Amino acid sequence: HIEGGYCIEIFLVKGPSDKILSFVNKSKGIRGVIEVNHTLTPMAPKS
Repeated sequence: HIEGGYCIEIFLVKGPSDKILSFVNKSKGIRGVIEVNHTLTPMAPKS
């Protein structure tokens, strides 16, 4: 928890960007969620 009874949750996910963005958008619709921020970072292909 951080100050004032607020929580911070961090999710690290891997997969197709459309599925990740769907997860982000669904997270925004959860009652009680105040703010959702996301960053997409491409991963280097395996060699």
